[in-house]
Amino acid sequence: MEVFADPEAIRASITDPGRWAADATAVGPGTAQDRGLTLIHGLSDSVEIVRSSRGTQLTMLFRREPAPGPESGSESES
Repeated sequence: MEVFADPEAIRASITDPGRWAADATAVGPGTAQDRGLTLIHGLSDSVEIVRSSRGTQLTMLFRREPAPGPESGSESES
């Protein structure tokens, strides 16, 4: 697992040596695998999944909200 943070976003990548099942129904709706991906897609702003002969890498992006600036107009000038 690698996590990188900058002022605009947090990126988390998880890599494992496993391979996805060739049968698409093995990770279809209602399976345990499907729930994890549904949760990941629902919580993150974007998801990238790369499958290769060396395994699978999943990268999630979470955009950060800008920090609030100083309150303007809190003191009136006379």
